[in-house]
Amino acid sequence: MKTEKIAIIIADASAGFVVFLMGLQMLTFPFDIIWVAFNLMLWIALPILILWSKNKEDAKNPLLE
Repeated sequence: MKTEKIAIIIADASAGFVVFLMGLQMLTFPFDIIWVAFNLMLWIALPILILWSKNKEDAKNPLLE
């Protein structure tokens, strides 16, 4: 099960990177900056926020593990 999750994460990140590069190539100047900001939020900021909030919630309720 763990290897399956790792494979899914790798495939997801690879597909996301391809979509990011395609969007960056298609868009003109002001829109490519918005595209980069959107992808930074989508692929970096939100997953970190989700992991942080899950860690904080797990610390509150140690019996859930």
